[in-house]
Amino acid sequence: MFKTLFKTRSTSSTKRGQKAKKPSQSQERTEVWGEYAPTLQDIVATASQAEFKTDHVKIAPHNFRRSYFVTRLPNRVHFGFLNQFFGFGADVDVSVHVEPADSARQIRKLTQSISSLEAQISLDIKADKTDRVSIHRQEIANMDALRMALQSGEEKMYYLSVILTVSADSLAELERACAVLEREAGRGYQLIDAADLQQEGLLSVAPLGMNKLRYPMEVFGSYVANMFPFVSSQFSHKRGPLVGFDLVSKAPMFYDAWQPGLTNANMFIAGISGSGKSYALKGIVSHSLLHDIQTAIVDWEGEYVDVAKALGGAVVTINYNTSDKINPCELEEEEYLDEKTGQKRTRVDVSEKVEEMTQFTKYAASLTGDDPLNSLETALIDQLWHDLYRKDFGFTEDASSLYETKRQLRGNRLEMRTRRRQPQFSDFYAKLRQVAEKDSRYEQLAARLERVTAGRTLGLFDCQSTLTLAKAPIIVFDLSKLSDNSDLRKLGQYVALEWIVERFIKKNPTQKKRVIVDEAQKALENREGTVGGEFAAMFLDYAFTRIRKRGGSAVAASQQFRVFADSKYGASIIRNSATKLLLKQEELDGPMLKNMFSLADHELRHLYDAEPGVVRWDVGGEIVYSSYQATLWEDRLWDTKKVRAEKGG
Repeated sequence: MFKTLFKTRSTSSTKRGQKAKKPSQSQERTEVWGEYAPTLQDIVATASQAEFKTDHVKIAPHNFRRSYFVTRLPNRVHFGFLNQFFGFGADVDVSVHVEPADSARQIRKLTQSISSLEAQISLDIKADKTDRVSIHRQEIANMDALRMALQSGEEKMYYLSVILTVSADSLAELERACAVLEREAGRGYQLIDAADLQQEGLLSVAPLGMNKLRYPMEVFGSYVANMFPFVSSQFSHKRGPLVGFDLVSKAPMFYDAWQPGLTNANMFIAGISGSGKSYALKGIVSHSLLHDIQTAIVDWEGEYVDVAKALGGAVVTINYNTSDKINPCELEEEEYLDEKTGQKRTRVDVSEKVEEMTQFTKYAASLTGDDPLNSLETALIDQLWHDLYRKDFGFTEDASSLYETKRQLRGNRLEMRTRRRQPQFSDFYAKLRQVAEKDSRYEQLAARLERVTAGRTLGLFDCQSTLTLAKAPIIVFDLSKLSDNSDLRKLGQYVALEWIVERFIKKNPTQKKRVIVDEAQKALENREGTVGGEFAAMFLDYAFTRIRKRGGSAVAASQQFRVFADSKYGASIIRNSATKLLLKQEELDGPMLKNMFSLADHELRHLYDAEPGVVRWDVGGEIVYSSYQATLWEDRLWDTKKVRAEKGG
């Protein structure tokens, strides 16, 4: 049986830091609730009892709520500025009520303020107090711009009411959540506890279109526009690999890097050691198999070897003893779809390969000496590679130039074409040595590059390629057998990524492909501050651009955010990745994180204190926090020795 309730409310305002008080009898405006329709309490009372306390609402048996209303907004706002109420670890409902206001009234107020400031400027000049004149003039310019926008109709005025309700499973949890809200999440806002108006607050936040806790603020239309979008309570992607569960709603999250709404499929992921970065990536890789996404991984520590073997992938171990050899100088044809017919075609970009090998040679030279190459040396390198590919080997843009014979039918027999021998670094070095013998200006360059030829310390890749891979779902290039932090391992990272672009990304254009560079900061810290580090970082950025332009997904993973973001090329990779994942971070990196990702203070604190496996997703501006509870089989597969060591400290 429904009860009939009578409630009163006040229209008086409160001061900062005060709770809303019950209105006095002279201020009361009596409203009849439940005379013709049931109240909110009546509705929930059929299943459980709702108790309205002074500072909270208890909805039996285990739900406690407290309402607030906003009486002041920050002076400056950014796109989605209400997002900060959704990321501090509590269940929050926010209701926004917008009503049109009188723009003419605001124009009059601005005109009066401008007149007052102009009079003040005149008085200050006469009294020789000019220290604040420039500040007043800037204020006048800002207000005049707003006045013109209102007069022309570019801006409009609105009354804005913002009400929010915090929910928790116990009163103690509610108190903790509200303390964080008032201290951190509400920074820049003036929040007033609804106190005895908890029922009105709950009605205002409920999806009923009612504003029973009206405290309007006069704002410009740009404020209203910048409120959206909020952080999603659920991830919006409806397809793609399972990547976790929403921290708030517990709903499963599916991630589609190729969703049409995203500008590209690239990803950046960063987290300190032990944050769960590798664990999260292994989950993405493993679940991607179910969606026919091929993955190639440049594996610095050998982290992904077991995953690849268990899931039917291929592992390429890069060292002197392996039978799989990689020639970075190898020229490949690229497969692409004709825009008009949709048919698969092939082409060879010799000029692009010449440019790539010029950069590779400059990088190789920088590993031996710190002095940058001069313009004559760079020009010679470019010319020698051009002559090697086009004149010595006779390669052209026609893919048939890469083969000895064309595929043809002779009688009843089909003759298959065979690939011609490819250039290798010793072919280039022989040409350089001939020039150096005649011109002493190039002797030092030849001496620096001799280290990269076969039989020398960096000569592992002066060879003909023997690596041939069938269509494997995962391809891992394991660099862990090379000396840690050696020039050879860093050169191996460069060569593996070059091979992936040439032989993986440029093939089969209809296939979804992902390339992961684990510990990507190693390329950027390569002889940090020297020419070598500059070339390695430049190549990484260039490779990510090539992968992105060909529809692939390039993923940079780093456990040292500062090293990565300090480089202009690392910062470029972050900016040009539509998807950004952050796990637990160091507090020392806070200012750089805040600047790079436009994080609020409470979001930084959330990342400092994050549990292992908690991920902040930024997917095209959609912010979601997630975690993933692996199955026993997945945990055994992903929990490598390195991960266990990190967990143990």
